[in-house]
Amino acid sequence: MSKPPTIIDVARRARVSMKTVSRALNDEPHVSEQARIRVMDAAEALNYRPNLLARSLASKRSFLFGLVCAPPSPAPVYVMTIQEGILAQCESTGYNLLTKTFDPGATGVSRNVLQFVEKSHVDGLIITPPLADDRTLTRALVDAGIAHVRISQAELVSGSCRLGTNETDISKELTNYLISLGHERIAFIKGHPAHSGSRDRHAGYDAAMNEAGLEPAKEHVQQGMFSFESGVECGTRLLSLENRPTAIFASNDYMAAGVVNSAHRLGIPMPDQLSVAGFDDVPVASQIWPALTTIRQPLFRLGELATIELTDRIANRRTGETMDTPTSELVIRESTWPLS
Repeated sequence: MSKPPTIIDVARRARVSMKTVSRALNDEPHVSEQARIRVMDAAEALNYRPNLLARSLASKRSFLFGLVCAPPSPAPVYVMTIQEGILAQCESTGYNLLTKTFDPGATGVSRNVLQFVEKSHVDGLIITPPLADDRTLTRALVDAGIAHVRISQAELVSGSCRLGTNETDISKELTNYLISLGHERIAFIKGHPAHSGSRDRHAGYDAAMNEAGLEPAKEHVQQGMFSFESGVECGTRLLSLENRPTAIFASNDYMAAGVVNSAHRLGIPMPDQLSVAGFDDVPVASQIWPALTTIRQPLFRLGELATIELTDRIANRRTGETMDTPTSELVIRESTWPLS
């Protein structure tokens, strides 16, 4: 059997030094674009695969990213889809991913995350809500000099990169769409209070209702927890009211699916007498009947962008607190209908 190609072979084929090959493959600065292209072409032609151990020893990096998230949540597809985006980008950057869960309600979360970084030797962290919204944890990571990207709508923290989407604006757009269908009694189910996105989605709903001169009844705003079960509970309460709403906007698709379940059990025809909308566009949104009008979040893209940003921050090419954010979009399906 022939020997696998080495970095020397790549350098010879690309007509550059081994140092240039190393810099190009590690996506480091001080490499011309022409040289980078020659190195990548040579590596592909030779089917060269870097020795990760040698690479880490030479660069003092582990080439590991850590994904820090809460234990399996009521909306697991959210984190899973972000993770898929991270893994897709890791494939092209030569990094591997290590996922670790932490209970956001436990004491000593910041200490536990720092210990995880120390023991695992990850080069940086990508953090999802609600841990990404924890200001104490964020401050601890900044103070420790740990490269990280928070997928979060929370406030900016100096030295910490935040990546989010247009959650307030798109929630306002969805609410305005329900208003355009003739609905005035529009209820809202809030998401888990520990998630900053819950606040922004509610803010978008509030803004649209206020601008339309509509003041929701106090009982028309319910507190959910992002779970299907909390959607059933909130939906049952709302649909049992004497002045029940004609439309319900739930802060995620699992809760919206719970509302649909309640409507079916209570014998309320959909969408003739009730319109329901969700948020995220997870698979359940198109699997139930009627299929949900919802907001499609670019979760896979968020994972990709977080990985690109973290790679650049480790290489000291970027230090800002924010980056360009992808936008969510309204997806109209059969669960919303003009008020008759």
